[in-house]
Amino acid sequence: MKSLKLLFALIDVMFTAISLFAAAMLRYDGVIDPDCVGALWTAFPFAAGTLLLLALLLGCNDCILSYAGFSEMIRQLITVMGVTFVLYAVKLFGMLSIPHSVIIINGILLYILTGGMRLFFRFYRWVTVSFGLGRRQTKRVLVIGAGAGGAMIIKRWRSNEKDNQFPVAVLDDDLQKQGKRICGVKIRGTSADLEEVVHSSGAEAILIAIPSANLNTIKRLYHLALPTGLPVTFFQSVVNLQNVLGRGTGELMQVPVEELIRRGSNQMDVSAARQLIQGRVVLVTGGAGSIGSELCRQIMRMECERLIIFDLDENAMFQLNEELKRAYSPGRYQLVVGSVCDTGMLEYIFARWSPQLVFHAAAHKHVPMMEGNIIEAIQNNVIGTRNVIRASKKHKALKFVLISTDKAVKPANTMGATKRLCELMLQSEANSKTTMAAVRFGNVIGSNGSVVPLFQKQIAQGGPVTVTDPEITRYFMTIPEAVSLVLTAAHMAQSREIFVLDMGKPVRIYDLACNLIRSAGLMPNRDIDIVFTGLRPGEKMYEELHLDSEGLDQTENQRIMRLKPGKLNEIKLRSDVDSLETAIRDYANEKQAYELLFQAIQNEEQEYAGITGCKKALVH
Repeated sequence: MKSLKLLFALIDVMFTAISLFAAAMLRYDGVIDPDCVGALWTAFPFAAGTLLLLALLLGCNDCILSYAGFSEMIRQLITVMGVTFVLYAVKLFGMLSIPHSVIIINGILLYILTGGMRLFFRFYRWVTVSFGLGRRQTKRVLVIGAGAGGAMIIKRWRSNEKDNQFPVAVLDDDLQKQGKRICGVKIRGTSADLEEVVHSSGAEAILIAIPSANLNTIKRLYHLALPTGLPVTFFQSVVNLQNVLGRGTGELMQVPVEELIRRGSNQMDVSAARQLIQGRVVLVTGGAGSIGSELCRQIMRMECERLIIFDLDENAMFQLNEELKRAYSPGRYQLVVGSVCDTGMLEYIFARWSPQLVFHAAAHKHVPMMEGNIIEAIQNNVIGTRNVIRASKKHKALKFVLISTDKAVKPANTMGATKRLCELMLQSEANSKTTMAAVRFGNVIGSNGSVVPLFQKQIAQGGPVTVTDPEITRYFMTIPEAVSLVLTAAHMAQSREIFVLDMGKPVRIYDLACNLIRSAGLMPNRDIDIVFTGLRPGEKMYEELHLDSEGLDQTENQRIMRLKPGKLNEIKLRSDVDSLETAIRDYANEKQAYELLFQAIQNEEQEYAGITGCKKALVH
């Protein structure tokens, strides 16, 4: 730092000599009077000494020259004016014999030289930053949005040479902005020109910088950008944009996952469900899980008389309680830690609070995990469900609703088979005064342990992202959407129906992985590898929501369909479940329990075609 100050001081001294002699040459039309040369050398030490002293006092050489601005130029002007004043004073005392005009011209030239040198470094930095010169591994970004949000991020990227993002073009649907520039970046068209501008500009990523845009606009722009295959990120709000700029532009918002699977958030009419819930006591088993906790949230908003939340996971129950107590008084809900396998606990709950509506979401759901824990899967999913059904009937609950899964259709694994047997048990309750119903749907976005948060974690860790098979597909739905439809179906339930939710089109998991990677501002198989691991035990290539042979009727809600209850051998089914319960008392009977589980389903489903294949998947 000291060596730089010394260098600039020497340069200032050199500029002082140059400006004095140049001023004299201008005054005498290029030929300096010999008598004036001596006077100039006499003036030089006064001018140079004053310049160095004032530069030291005012800190003219203390600034970072690449950021020199108005305040630095004012200090330099004061320094040069001081030099001019000293030269006039020396002349006034008769120590100099140079014309007044030389002193004035010298002041002008000295300011141009010394000030110009300082501005040169700022100009050099502006050129290198504005044109991306000297940046390493710069990502060329196409910005959509020429408003305040776009201008803020472009200015940030153009002014920070350390940022690895560099804007190369802007798009905006405002026709009056076409052809204009933002911080030197040209607005090259509207969103309709996206693909063409991507190719012509060499963009490597796309940023949607419209903080005021609604969800439909974001969806439209995102789907326009998808065919380019480039990473797509966006800013959600002006506050988010300012926070990101404060922390660094590496933290761009990702596109909502529901948009990656082309399933936007749907506004649901829950007025019918509210009629069912309002003023009633409701029990939710598995109430701290992904579906169960959302059931609790929506039920509380529908003004139930009291909500009983029953779950075995005390940590999840604690977190849910922390959330609910901020919005509701403790008397509105009750948390009970326990298992649906504990009949004594269930009897206590029903006897004490007399729930009128029962939503049974408690279940083990992870397919590979349950393939290695068959006895526990049967105990919790099948026997636990039977326990809740019996308690609901005994205490004359108004309705019992089972949360089922698409894996119950042609089950090829233990978890799916247990859920299908639960559906059959529910449908066998022909003489029950409690209305029984099940709601069947596929995967929900963001549930505990599901594929979306797993992929997001793998991307955050730098990959690889693991996909079982390039062609595997799954149905997806948002958790709030699924729960709203479950509550609406519960209102419709009359007798032993299975309701099937409209899940839209199945999503290829490989495409989901690619879109998640792109939404993080990265490129699949370049920045983040995708590795195929093969199907896991009990896993299917695709899921179905119903059998072709099942009678499917449309309900008054176009998102909900109804399966008519079939004819079941109720006595045989109960006998099969009793045999299954006996078998699982001995953990050494895992193979027998597995065979009894699928045999119970086969006894009721003549068209079931997955037994041979699923038995081969069993690993002992």
